[in-house]
Formats: sequence, structure tokens, C-alpha cells
Amino acid sequence: MTAALLPLPGSSKTLPFLDYRGLHCPMPLLKLRRALRELPAGSEVFVLCSDHTTLKDIPAFCRNRGHRLLETVSLPAAGATSSGAPSENCVLRFRLRCHVNQPSQGGADNGVKIPAGKSTLSERQSSEGLEKNRLSR
Repeated sequence: MTAALLPLPGSSKTLPFLDYRGLHCPMPLLKLRRALRELPAGSEVFVLCSDHTTLKDIPAFCRNRGHRLLETVSLPAAGATSSGAPSENCVLRFRLRCHVNQPSQGGADNGVKIPAGKSTLSERQSSEGLEKNRLSR
């Protein structure tokens, strides 16, 4: 991943940024997911988006994928007037910390944690089906 650098407000530190302005749902999330795979755990990155749906999509993505959303800022787009609330004519800047809570390996992480020794519904259904087949023979 090659990314430009943006200064971190109030600091001399710079962070890479991913520019997804002009892309519409689902492309910003798909590109973000691919880019974050290449970053080491704990890395911080800015993400710029102009698609207003990312205001809900990126926080949900972070919760479900083990990343931490550190900041969301609405910046007025060039030529737009600022009314205080995010509008369709703004650029959203997100600051993320990557791979803070790594989801479990072996499947999609939907946020549901299964205690050790417990089985999932599909595992129970599968074993019940095997038992029924065995008994019917």
C-alpha cells in the first residue's frame, strides 16, 4: 500500500492516509479492508471519504473487524459552506488504529463470542443429523 502522509492535528507526527473521495458504497469499505490487511497491528491511518454512508459503515466495520475508530471529523468540501452538521457536501476524515482486537481465525467475526466447550448451532445441527442418520440405519 502506498499512501500519502497527513499531519496529525496538534502534533508533529504524520499518518498515512487512504483517499476514497469520489467512491460510492461499497467501494470505500472494500478498499479499506484490503488496505488494512497490509498494515501491522497498532498502525494508525487516516481515511478520507466523500460518501456519506461511510459515516455509519466505517464505525460498524471497525467494531466487527477488530479495529479501533479513534476520530471522525466532518470537513467542508471545497466550495461548500459549513452549517455545523455533516452534509452531502463534506469530506469525512476517519482516524483508525488497525488490528487492535483481532477477530478469531476460522470464519467471519460477527461479534458473537462462544465460550470454550460450547458448540455453535450449526455444529449441534450437524451432530444431531449424524445421530439421526446412524439411528435410521
